[in-house]
Amino acid sequence: MKKTFTINISGIIFHIDEDAYNQLNNYLENVKRHFRDSEGGEEIINDIESRIAEILSEKLSDTKQVITINDINQVIDVMGQPSEFAEEAEDTKNEKQSSQQKEQYYTPHKRLFRDPDNKVIGGVSSGIAAYFNIDPLWIRLLFLITLFAGGTGILIYIILWIAMPEARTTSDRLHMRGEPVNINNIEKSIREEFEDLKTRINDISDRAKSSYKKKRDGGQTFFENLLNLFVDVLRIFGKALIILIGVVVVIIALSLLIPFLMMLFGAVPPVWSEGSDIIAFSIPYMANMILGPGSSNGLFIAALILFIGIPLFMLLYLGIRVIFRLPRTRFVGVSALALWIVSLIFMSYYTMKVVSDLKYEGDYKSTVYYQMPANDTLFLEMNNNMLDQEERGYVFLDTDDGKIVFTEDEQMMIAPELNIKASENDSIEFIEERSSRGRSPMDSKTYARNILYNYTFESNTLTFDKYMGIEKDEPFRGQELDILVRIPVGSVVYIEEELETLLDWWHFNDPWQMGGKYWTMTKKGLKEERE
Repeated sequence: MKKTFTINISGIIFHIDEDAYNQLNNYLENVKRHFRDSEGGEEIINDIESRIAEILSEKLSDTKQVITINDINQVIDVMGQPSEFAEEAEDTKNEKQSSQQKEQYYTPHKRLFRDPDNKVIGGVSSGIAAYFNIDPLWIRLLFLITLFAGGTGILIYIILWIAMPEARTTSDRLHMRGEPVNINNIEKSIREEFEDLKTRINDISDRAKSSYKKKRDGGQTFFENLLNLFVDVLRIFGKALIILIGVVVVIIALSLLIPFLMMLFGAVPPVWSEGSDIIAFSIPYMANMILGPGSSNGLFIAALILFIGIPLFMLLYLGIRVIFRLPRTRFVGVSALALWIVSLIFMSYYTMKVVSDLKYEGDYKSTVYYQMPANDTLFLEMNNNMLDQEERGYVFLDTDDGKIVFTEDEQMMIAPELNIKASENDSIEFIEERSSRGRSPMDSKTYARNILYNYTFESNTLTFDKYMGIEKDEPFRGQELDILVRIPVGSVVYIEEELETLLDWWHFNDPWQMGGKYWTMTKKGLKEERE
């Protein structure tokens, strides 16, 4: 039985056995002694401890909660001993061999970060360039091209800005460049940062000396003061503009998010339209209509929520951050991007499923013969029981192919098309041509056959229903109904005014002028009776 200790490395708690503790303690003491008198030594040590904590965290699991000496030895192999590069200038060859040996234990993999050191706006382009080891100029030019080619580049940039974390630590910067995160590279990176900081401080010092010399030699000129005032005004204007942009982004996000939530939770009718324009619709109803009742509609709606909701919520989140200058919350962007990609996969699956469900077209045709009343007029009328639907709050959608109605009990009804032609015999022919699409030829014919439509023929009157219906347990598959009535040549026909809405626009030049009149059937078609 071994003793175990509880230690804190870079803010993370670990349980470690006695041998591993002694080994790690000796290693850290050597590191501290090596960098104690170095420039930036404290920061180097902190970054080394952060990297050690990161490696040790990867070695823990539900079945393993205690760090062992083997784990510490692997950490040392990855990070390297300070003695291996204590005399770097004199022992370059040995250092390269040591680096090659360490890379056998640790193969670095790049991670996508925003590069704050070379950023122009958010560091997205420079981060992508670092990942692919190319000049950031090419990535910036690519975003600029997409800006003038439809503006998609702005949306992509905003999404990447939200999703990509910023390379804040030395470890992040090494991961961004794909370099091994060991002591040698950490020290090298921090020394480069200190050299860069020295250069900036020297530049500031030189500018301060120059400014002081100007003041001593006679002070700033009127134009210099005017220029400084202009710069200050621009700075204030820039901050106000950023806040204004944030407000606009929030307004856009809310104007899209609120209607989406209303459609999602049924705060709108099945379809809310104005003429042929769909203004809004109920997402659950449309899911049932397209996928069919009893299918995996819940999973589809969940995927749709993530697919549309995540970009809108992240747009809102970005606007709020810009307005109030809030710090970025870690992992929010990455998590949102991962969920959105998952939803994209599901939406692609459902899209392909619907396309497959509409692959084949089938039809079903039926013909019924009636005897033409002798020396009498045939009356074509609309079923009066269906004429009061608009007063009952039904939702109407006018399309190029006719009118679609959504009833109070959310049943979909479609207006058929009526054509009237001359018969080749002495009988009235009532021909129904039903069509639909489906996953297979048999499915499409079944959907077509199941179309619900009623009409009656009594004495000398043929009465039509205004709409055809679809079975409630069947999805919408583009069902259509074309009615052809063939009438013997020489017969007189009276068309009721309400029936004008069913007449085929492609066959009749002006169907809205045919109602309420008597017509005579000729070999070429209907001819108006003149008094």
